Amino acid sequence: MKRLVFLVLLIATLALPAGVATAQTPGAAIITPAGPVWAAWQPFQGGVMMWWSDTRQIWVMFNSTSTVLVFPDTWVGEPLAPVAAPPGLYTPERGFGKVWRMLGGPGSGLGYAMAPELGYDTAARLATGNPTTVTIDGPGETVYSVTIPFGSNFGTWQVLRMY
Repeated sequence: MKRLVFLVLLIATLALPAGVATAQTPGAAIITPAGPVWAAWQPFQGGVMMWWSDTRQIWVMFNSTSTVLVFPDTWVGEPLAPVAAPPGLYTPERGFGKVWRMLGGPGSGLGYAMAPELGYDTAARLATGNPTTVTIDGPGETVYSVTIPFGSNFGTWQVLRMY
């Protein structure tokens, strides 16, 4: 039940930089106004990680399987085991680093980070339905579509547009 509450809160406040994210289902109307939230994004060799300040959740989006996993951000400042990244790549830090290491680090399917973590202001809208598909404007002009059933910590994702 706790995960259901977190997911509902996340979707209700989710979105990203250049515009407004919308949660859509067939025939559903948008039911909440856009609301601000701080988020973080980091690209990896095999996917993307996103963090949401309002729900303290980390979304791990894998390229190879088009799946997304949702984790609570439980990092509270504890030191993380050092992992040296190859030249030109990065080892994720803080909450991203904790989840990345838990998943197996560079062997997780994500590989190493391709850039440092980027934080930015976002906004979101929510529509009814199960599962709910959230359209997210990522950093730059990338647009993601993420579908997660209510109460689940697993879903699917795809890039709708990339510039």
